[in-house]
Amino acid sequence: MPYTADHFDKDGTRCVLWPQSSIATIPTLDGHELGLGVYPVAIYGGNIQGDLYSTLVEITADPIAGPKVERVVPQLFYADESPLYGGFSTIVSHGSSNSSNSSDLYLFSKEWDAATLTGGMRVAKVPVTSYKDRTQYTYWDGATWTSDLAAASKAPAGLLFASSLSTGDVFWSEYYNTYMVVYFNSFADSTFYMRYALEGTVTGKWSDEIKLAATQPGTGPQPYNYAGHAYPSFGENGKELVLSYTMAGGALTDMIKVTFD
Repeated sequence: MPYTADHFDKDGTRCVLWPQSSIATIPTLDGHELGLGVYPVAIYGGNIQGDLYSTLVEITADPIAGPKVERVVPQLFYADESPLYGGFSTIVSHGSSNSSNSSDLYLFSKEWDAATLTGGMRVAKVPVTSYKDRTQYTYWDGATWTSDLAAASKAPAGLLFASSLSTGDVFWSEYYNTYMVVYFNSFADSTFYMRYALEGTVTGKWSDEIKLAATQPGTGPQPYNYAGHAYPSFGENGKELVLSYTMAGGALTDMIKVTFD
């Protein structure tokens, strides 16, 4: 994969893989855990910017050799066929047993039309035993899970909620006993927002947008912070939530802690 302008001697564009979405973990037969990530691959060059496809990776860690990342599905979804499911966040469904055989992966996408100010978050799912097989994926169309990717991806009712999303994470809150999403929007206001599932399911109703925490942009060519993420496993019983973001200029990543009432 070409990464820099030097690799594109004709037009100076570059192709980048953004490991910006959460890592889902599933148990393995030997008692360890396997990490799964879905990451967008995009092209950049001058004023050109656009997603090409998403890639699915397996992540393992050896105490001596360190982490290993393998692209097991080089092209999972193409941007010209659907939103890049999993490119925003990927999680294992809550409430399943410790056995991965009964679990689903939820893959969340984001979309936003700046001209019409419309878009939001969609979701696909697949049994964790079949995540390499695109034929086993189904997509929420607003009423049911369907294998019709094209129809579900265009269905207005398939949007879980309407919002501008940049980066963030969907997770199960042990404190509130429901799904939550924490995110930066694409309006560059350096603010974390959140929503929570009112019915305890990803496909049910979601709350209105709630302002969670404002961050102070640093100094640099970009007057805003970006790459906001949440780490629910770092807090105590879900009452505390650790957030991270990259400061303007791209040199520093700061972390803050939010404590819920």
